[in-house]
Amino acid sequence: MFSAGFDHEIFVWNPYIDTPVFRVSEVNSHSAPIVSLYAIDHSPQLLSTDSDGILKVWDIRTFECMQTINVEENFEQAKFNLSSMLYLPNHKRMMIAGRKLMFFDYDKNPNPHLADDQTPLCCAFLSKTQELVTPVADSIKTWSALNGCVKRVYGDLLKLPNTELTAFAFDLHQKRFVLGDSKGGLRVFNLVSGEPMKQLKSHDAEVIKILTFRTKEMAFIVSVGKDNLVQVHEDDSLFLSTVRRTIHITSNLLDIRYAELYFSLTGPIYLLLGLNKGMLKSYEVETGRPDGSFSAHSQDTDVNCILALTKRRLFFSANDTGQVVLWQGPQNYAKYQ
Repeated sequence: MFSAGFDHEIFVWNPYIDTPVFRVSEVNSHSAPIVSLYAIDHSPQLLSTDSDGILKVWDIRTFECMQTINVEENFEQAKFNLSSMLYLPNHKRMMIAGRKLMFFDYDKNPNPHLADDQTPLCCAFLSKTQELVTPVADSIKTWSALNGCVKRVYGDLLKLPNTELTAFAFDLHQKRFVLGDSKGGLRVFNLVSGEPMKQLKSHDAEVIKILTFRTKEMAFIVSVGKDNLVQVHEDDSLFLSTVRRTIHITSNLLDIRYAELYFSLTGPIYLLLGLNKGMLKSYEVETGRPDGSFSAHSQDTDVNCILALTKRRLFFSANDTGQVVLWQGPQNYAKYQ
C-alpha cells in the first residue's frame, strides 16, 4: 500500500506491519503537499501529483523517479490548482483535474537504459558474465542478472528502414551473436563491442530460426526462413562464410513454422522441422538427407514448437492448440501422446 499527504513524502506499507517499510524522500521528490496517488495495474509504475501541479512517475521496484511533468507549464492562465488525477488504461492516457481538465498521452520511452515498450524477441542468458540479452526491434540490450541494470545497448543494428529482428542466437562460445531480420538478412556481431563481423547469405523471406552447432570438422550456423529454405553456413572463419548445404521444402502446401536440432547419443545431428498441417520432418544436417516425414498432430494445426532433450533419446513437439507430444527420437521414432 502507498500513502502520501502534507509532508511531501510517499510511504510504502505492509498491511500486516504498523510501521512503513519504505519512505520515498529523495532529492527529486515533491516539494508541495501530495494530493493524489495512483498505482498502474500490471505495471511497476506509481503516479503522484502535488498541489504545485507536479506529476511524477515512480518505479516501485527501485523507488526512483523516472519522469517529472510540470502541469503548470501547460496552463497559460492563473494557477492550475491541481486537485486530482485519473489514469485511463485502455487509452494509455492521464487525466489531470484542476481549473480545467488536461490530458497527457503515453509516448514511447526515450530512455535507452530502461525497458522497451515493445515485446522482446526472446531473452538469452550469458552464463560466463551473468548477463541477460534481449533483442527488440532493431537493437540489443544486455542486462546484469545480479542487479537488473542495463550494461550495454546496441542500437540501429540493421540500418534498414521498416526492418525488425526476427531471429537471434549466440555462437557456441557466447562471444558473438547472429541476427536474422524480417527481410531475410543474416549478420554476425561481436557481443562485446556490438560491431558487425560478417554477413551470411540471406533468405528471400523472413528468418524464423537460427541454430548453431559444431562437428569434428568445424562450426556451423543454420538459418531457417519463411521461404521454406534451410541454409547450413560454415562458421570456421571470423569474417568469411559460405553455404555448405541447403534444404528446401518443395511442397506448395507445406510451410516451415519451427526448427530445432536433435543431437543423437551416438549418431549424426538431426534437424527437426515443424510444419503446418501438423507435419514433422527430420534431416541429417551434415548430409542433408531426409530421415523422416510424418503426421505429428492433426492436419488443421501448426507445429510451432519443438524441444529436444539433451542426453536423452527424446524430444517434444507442440502445436498451436496446446497439444504436446513426446517422441522417441531418431532413428527409431515412437509417439507417446
